Amino acid sequence: ELWDAYEQARAAAQGRLADATLVSASTQWQQPDEHALLAGARDWSFVFYSAEQKSVLDVAVSTGEAQVVKQTRVWVAPGILAEGKWRAGPRDALLAFLACEGEAFLADHPETVVDLNLAQGEDGDPVWTVVALDVSDRSALAVSIDGETGSVVAYTS
Repeated sequence: ELWDAYEQARAAAQGRLADATLVSASTQWQQPDEHALLAGARDWSFVFYSAEQKSVLDVAVSTGEAQVVKQTRVWVAPGILAEGKWRAGPRDALLAFLACEGEAFLADHPETVVDLNLAQGEDGDPVWTVVALDVSDRSALAVSIDGETGSVVAYTS
């Protein structure tokens, strides 16, 4: 699902700015359980960067339709995501999150919102970040997973 949404978003971004390259991808679930997370997401948000225009494009993909929703000029070039193992999607990252107390957190906090983000990490490699936030008591769990190796690189509860 991620790759299909990415292809649609990339076509929309490059239709606006031909040199647009991927900066990040993200999605969100409201009050999910383990099965809802692993079933995937239908709605994705992507950010693309155009070096030629020194601009970023925000592209939303929902129900198979991609739309450029905003173009913003930037002064510092963001980190670009090279194609890699992240193309397979976030399943392994979500499994790592669930194994790092995520499953228990979701069970104990039914009002949780889960955000998933893919972006370049400090070392330049892709990193999946999964953040669960209980909107009722503000408790949170965050797990970052290396997009190439699948190993947990940061964990905060």
